[in-house]
Amino acid sequence: MRLMFLVPLAGCLFCYLTQFKLSWLRHRFSLLTFNTSLAILASACLIKGIVEVSGRTTTIDSPYWYVAAVFLLLSLLGAIKKAN
Repeated sequence: MRLMFLVPLAGCLFCYLTQFKLSWLRHRFSLLTFNTSLAILASACLIKGIVEVSGRTTTIDSPYWYVAAVFLLLSLLGAIKKAN
């Protein structure tokens, strides 16, 4: 939970460095699914932090990582489809 801010910061840094010219985030669908994957990753970090603070361990945050990967893949596929 302490490092939860790194996920949106990394996404923002990625968008800033590419300036939407060399990246796949030129289309609205790709940008929205990329932002959704960042939000899901931040939620996963929050859930994991809450569980760790309570002194327990669980795997309840693992589906978040998979869903975020699916949304990131959708973002990439959406850009490839728009490019063709």
